[in-house]
Amino acid sequence: MNTPPRLEANGFILPGSHMPSLFDSVVDLAAPEPHDPAEWRLTGWATSANAPIRAAHLELAGSILAPLTWGWDRVLPGDAAATPCGFSGHLFLPGAHPAGPLPVQLVFLDEAGGELGRVDHTFVLPQPIAARATATPVKVDASHPQSAYLDLLERTLLALPYSSTEVARLRHEGRDWPEFAHSMVGLARLRNLRACAETALREGIPGDFMETGVWRGGACILLRGVLRAFADTRRRVWVADSFDGLPPPNPEKYPADRGDTLYRFRELAVPLAQVQENFRRYDLLDDQVRFLEGLFSQTLPTAPVEQLAVLRLDGDLYESTMDALVAMYPRLSPGGFCIVDDYGAIAACRQAVHDYRRAHGITAPIGMVDWTGAWWRKP
Repeated sequence: MNTPPRLEANGFILPGSHMPSLFDSVVDLAAPEPHDPAEWRLTGWATSANAPIRAAHLELAGSILAPLTWGWDRVLPGDAAATPCGFSGHLFLPGAHPAGPLPVQLVFLDEAGGELGRVDHTFVLPQPIAARATATPVKVDASHPQSAYLDLLERTLLALPYSSTEVARLRHEGRDWPEFAHSMVGLARLRNLRACAETALREGIPGDFMETGVWRGGACILLRGVLRAFADTRRRVWVADSFDGLPPPNPEKYPADRGDTLYRFRELAVPLAQVQENFRRYDLLDDQVRFLEGLFSQTLPTAPVEQLAVLRLDGDLYESTMDALVAMYPRLSPGGFCIVDDYGAIAACRQAVHDYRRAHGITAPIGMVDWTGAWWRKP
């Protein structure tokens, strides 16, 4: 077994006149064997003497690595400023790093997205993390006459024109569950999705667009907007979801999903009628949008989808990711794009991707969009 990384903790650094806060943390490696040296899990607790902690994330050299989630109450009561707050974070480092110290920061935020304080940590890597081959990035067509429309559509889907500076920073990285926005994937991942869709249209890659796991429908609304902007009246956008949140894990059949609790969050359950209404608000609900309601295992194998040019997976679980890959990846055209929203954030999702690629001999390099989004082109 590989030697685990060591954690060296420094103190809480508080801005302004904030009172001292307590902090403690431990590192637990949760990756399946053989252990991936780029994959860690951080758990601990923190308190702020000034205001309740509402959100937190990990940073490396000023860039967001991953959000932190709470081990118990996700959002603390308003009068619980001094109550210890448990947190956990899954850390995946897709880039190359030499053995030795790797300084990271845990950044804690208040309800408005303002910074409460930072904790400096140093991970000591026992072995280097090798560079991974990455896909060549694709870019949007800024010269297209409708580019300004798609720029505005992206920002509106994220409610950026109506957000404070701090909230907009969270939203750009896709690190919050917005109250009003129609997507939570963040500007970087929306821009990547748009770039993949535009590239498929420019290069004539045959097939429709599909997302499996849509929440409020924002990413699919953007895909329909791309078709509108490029005057494509033949392709369809397939919107697949249970429209009732995530299913409970089935650990007997899919051990990687053991302990997953996302099914408890009713914020993730958006009814079909509401998603359709969201399309209508952008004047993008028409016959080119098709909805598949139900669990992926029930709807995708028999879905009337002949070919796909873009396949975006946002099912979180190993089970949901694998169901979508098994049913839909064979229908993805050569040169088409497979995009995985939770590749960096959820180990079970990443394991499903690796298991499927290994079983089918897929060696196309994976490109990282941000701290969690990943994609590749089908050879």
